[in-house]
Amino acid sequence: LELFYNQKYKDFPLLAQATRFYNHPESMVRTSVHNITLSLFKINEPKLQKYISNFPFANYYVNLCCYLKDLWVKIDTLLPETHIKNYGRVKDLIDD
Repeated sequence: LELFYNQKYKDFPLLAQATRFYNHPESMVRTSVHNITLSLFKINEPKLQKYISNFPFANYYVNLCCYLKDLWVKIDTLLPETHIKNYGRVKDLIDD
C-alpha cells in the first residue's frame, strides 16, 4: 500500500487515475477499474479509508451511479423489443 500512497500530496495516484476510466468503452478497462477499487476497499488502513471517504474520490461513486443508470435505461428500452437482433445487445449490456 505504501508503494501507491503519495506522502507529499496525501493521495493514491493509481486509484485517482483508475477511476477516470470507470466509463471506458472497453469492458476490460472497466473491469480493471473495478478490481483496483474493490481491492483497495477491503484494505483496513486508516489513510486509505480517509482518502476514499473524502471529496475527490466521492465523485467516482456519483459517476458510477450515473453510468449504471444510463446502462439500465438502455437495457429497459431494448427489453420490450424482444426481437432476436436486440438479444445480443441486451446480453452485452448485462454482461458489462
